[in-house]
Amino acid sequence: MIHQQEDERLKALVNGSEECMGIADMNGNLLFVNPYGLQLTGLTLAQVKRMNLLEFCSADAYWLLTQEILPTLKQEGRWAGNVPFRSFPSGKAIPVHMKASYLKDKSGHVLNLLFTAHDLRAELASRQSLQESEALFRNITTASTAALWITDAQLHITYVSQRWIDWTGEPLNQHVGFGWLDFVVEQDRAQTAERFLADFHAKRNHKNQFRIFNTDGTIRWVDCSGSPQFNEQGNFTGYIGAILDVTSTVEAQHQLLNSQDRLQSIILQAPVAISLLMGRSMVIETANDRILELWGKTEAVIGLPLTQALPEIEGQPFMQLLEGVYDTGQAHYGISTLARLERGGVLQDCYFDFVYAPLREAEGHISGVMVIATEVTEQVRIRLALEASERRFRKLIEEAPMATGLYKGRELQVELVNEAMIKLWGKDKSVLNKKLPEALPELEGQPFLQILDDVFTSGKAYHAQADPVDLVIDGRMQRGYYNFTYKPLRNEFGEVYAILNMAVDVTQQMTSQKALEKSQKQYQLLASQLEERVAERTLELDQLNQELTLTNNNLQQFAYAASHDLQEPLRKIQTFSSILAERHTAGLTESGLNLLHRIQSTADRMSMLVKDVLDYSRLTTTQGLEQKAVELRELLDGVLLDLEMPLQEEKVELVISPLPTVWGNARQLTQLLQNLLSNAIKFHKPGEHPRVEIRTQKATAEEMAMLPQLSPFRTYIRLDVSDNGIGFEEEYKEQIFQIFQRLNSRDNYLGTGIGLTLCRKVAENHQGYITAQSQPGQGATFQVFLPDSPPV
Repeated sequence: MIHQQEDERLKALVNGSEECMGIADMNGNLLFVNPYGLQLTGLTLAQVKRMNLLEFCSADAYWLLTQEILPTLKQEGRWAGNVPFRSFPSGKAIPVHMKASYLKDKSGHVLNLLFTAHDLRAELASRQSLQESEALFRNITTASTAALWITDAQLHITYVSQRWIDWTGEPLNQHVGFGWLDFVVEQDRAQTAERFLADFHAKRNHKNQFRIFNTDGTIRWVDCSGSPQFNEQGNFTGYIGAILDVTSTVEAQHQLLNSQDRLQSIILQAPVAISLLMGRSMVIETANDRILELWGKTEAVIGLPLTQALPEIEGQPFMQLLEGVYDTGQAHYGISTLARLERGGVLQDCYFDFVYAPLREAEGHISGVMVIATEVTEQVRIRLALEASERRFRKLIEEAPMATGLYKGRELQVELVNEAMIKLWGKDKSVLNKKLPEALPELEGQPFLQILDDVFTSGKAYHAQADPVDLVIDGRMQRGYYNFTYKPLRNEFGEVYAILNMAVDVTQQMTSQKALEKSQKQYQLLASQLEERVAERTLELDQLNQELTLTNNNLQQFAYAASHDLQEPLRKIQTFSSILAERHTAGLTESGLNLLHRIQSTADRMSMLVKDVLDYSRLTTTQGLEQKAVELRELLDGVLLDLEMPLQEEKVELVISPLPTVWGNARQLTQLLQNLLSNAIKFHKPGEHPRVEIRTQKATAEEMAMLPQLSPFRTYIRLDVSDNGIGFEEEYKEQIFQIFQRLNSRDNYLGTGIGLTLCRKVAENHQGYITAQSQPGQGATFQVFLPDSPPV
């Protein structure tokens, strides 16, 4: 009775297996093959029993059987590996993974040869499909006319295509994260980053135009666009986008992640994991090493109810399925079913093909359930990866900013086309699955169908720049100009199976180019006429310059002569008034003495004014003005020596920073420094010692852009002379540089009103500029911009 039950269980195990199982004698003659093996090879059991194992396998396996399998079995007692079986109805080879070992009795004598075989066709087909998908995606990115980019959910760039690397001349690791911004032209960088971040935080479509540069100095304009991505649960995962060169097509490359190798699942003599669960509580009576491994458990679970051995299955459907098999006697087959099992202390998602078969006793009642399982986690992952790859591929084409289409086979069936291409064609989605000549009949008589056929035949890509194409749009034939690529796509055998078409409409650029060529011809005509006018005007200006030079020379001679003639009577007035003051003071009344002092004061001011006018007249021309590299510190030391007495009398505090070398005339720059320092001493607050700070810095590009008086072909330093004096209102900061203009009473502060005018003239003579900043009672800062390089 016990032997009969064991035989029934063994028979159910073998007949219910989803693997081929067979027995042969020591000469290789087949004794038994289970139903799955008979179905796999297309034979009956009677046919099998008249065959040898060599006939059961494909002819290609003869050498393997005789030279490897049988010798290994004799030496080691077991063998495992891939071998081709025969499908007798079709004559084709069936790839299987076979395990073979000797069956021995209790005394260790070899009885027969046991072999099992797992059909590999489904697994190989899944891997082939994934390889085709990966090859297709690589071809897409390679053929792309755009530089593609991907970010993660934190906006870090994780991928850029080769086209971007070619454009910038630097490898990928220089662009990841925010490194790509380093290759945006500096003037565009802040705006590009700000707009990029704003769109990212709003999770909206991004579009921007900016410039990038290559390490070789090449600069190009690019259009950047991208869209936010969300997974199936609606969680934001980052951005996918493309960057187009506005003047040419580009290629992009993407790579799919490599799939992992499938775990081997066959151990011991049985090719699959097997367990016997007894009673409705599903007590584990028997469990082989393979199923224990799948469960992540040890032999300690044998004898326990399944829910106690695998508590993690609570809430999963397996106990309900097992109880249904036990109650109804109907087997249950699971295909790629998800199970969450605790392995190594970690809850893992696993996938299985399995059979729950009822165990019947001799009298026919059900005593338990037999579990036969094969883990297919890797196959499912491959399938999921393939499905994800296909979705990503389609989404990439559908969301690509440039027109993209995929034509399959030599007949050019329109398998996939995005909205941009449909709009470019002037058609609707009815073109899908049509042959291209049928979808676009107007291509007949144009060269494109022949070019596509040549690409399919030769396997060589075709690139076009601004080619004219006639398309029926809005019911009428219209001509446009397009940059486009026909890229052949190859399968795993290297055969062309489809053509990828990517196009950019450049009609507007071509129209603009033709208009520009017409404008250039008109410009050349006008330019020749203008050259004649310029030559005439240049001759007139040369004559006027000669006259102006003569006038300036005469004016300078007149100013010198006039100042000399004025100085002579002034010196006599000063001399005679000094004699009166020294020798005849006693004979003068108080009123007379007052008049005498007024004469002396007036004569001194007149003498100072004549001197300043003469100095100013000498500054009105730069003809013959010698300029060279000048050390500002040396000039300042000379000025401080000349002003030593007023500096000591007023107890002036000087703060002087290191001063650079400038390009200019030493005499004029000395006048400028002396006037600025004299003013700082003169206009100090009553009862407070003057404090004067002299410093310099490099003039910034922003400062130079605000001052058109500065030469754009030279570099400048900014000299600041600051004091703690009485200051003035900002509204008068231009008035103080005008000749004879004063903001304070002559009785309180001596001067002619020419000093700052001289300073501005000196600055102008050096292609520089002077300005001031001040507030009443808060001192003043005079800023002088002087070149530190010779003129170009």
